[in-house]
Parts: sequence; structure tokens; C-alpha cells
Amino acid sequence: MNALHMRRCAAAAAIVCAAVPVMAQSATASAPTNGCPAGYDLMSVSALAVQGYRVPGAVDDPTSGIRSFGRLGNSDGWVCAVPLGNQTTPWDGQIYNFWDNTLAT
Repeated sequence: MNALHMRRCAAAAAIVCAAVPVMAQSATASAPTNGCPAGYDLMSVSALAVQGYRVPGAVDDPTSGIRSFGRLGNSDGWVCAVPLGNQTTPWDGQIYNFWDNTLAT
């Protein structure tokens, strides 16, 4: 494997690993309207794929085994994303923490 491919795989693995912790929300918090937790933006999987992101497609795919908030992806073409500071991918894209938009609305 070439070094660029290995860096991309490492970046993707880091993003997936960052999505593992379970986020706690207050019982009094209002339900999200877009399936995303507070602070996350709803983003199109296809638009992210065009930019070079592969993790959002896996997060949205129920057959990938990746769980968001204890649920498999819903395959609707949307994910929740929050930028992780000013970290960038090997192709200078923003690094995000991705979750599927499966929070109850």
C-alpha cells in the first residue's frame, strides 16, 4: 500500500473510533428536529462522498455494523457531523465526528 492510502485509512479509522463514545443528553433537552444531537449539522452522504469522505456512507449503511446512539444506520443518505477542531484529512478536508441521524425527533 502506498503511504497516502495508509494515511487515508488511518484518518477514516480515527473518525470511526471517535464516534464510538456514547453521548449523554439531559432528560429535559428538547428532541432534535433533524435526528442530530445539539451542535451537529445534518449533511448529505453523497455530497461528502464527492469531497472524498467514505466514513459517512458506512455510518449511514445498516449493513456496516457501525452503530450511532445504539442504532444501525438508516440508509437515508444523511448523517450528523461536527468538526473536530481544525484537524484536516490528508486531502485538506475538515475532520468530522460522524453519527447517523437516528435520534428520535
